[in-house]
Amino acid sequence: MSMLIQAVPLQSNGLADFDTRTSIIAPQAVIEQHERLELSEKQTLWMLDLLEAPPAPKAKLMAAIAALPSRSCRFRSGAKSL
Repeated sequence: MSMLIQAVPLQSNGLADFDTRTSIIAPQAVIEQHERLELSEKQTLWMLDLLEAPPAPKAKLMAAIAALPSRSCRFRSGAKSL
């Protein structure tokens, strides 16, 4: 409780303001923690190598791609195409 009493005047205009600000900050930190992937230097170098020279696709991947429906786009008359 003493930490709260110390923190409120340092960060806000009152307890309600402090509570509102911290109730926004805490969820943001949780979301950022789960959205960000932190790699070691070794993992980073491995990932960069893969991006620069990706491995050839395997037969199973090629078969899955071939099985996908075609991606032809149909536009209504008068609609702009991309």
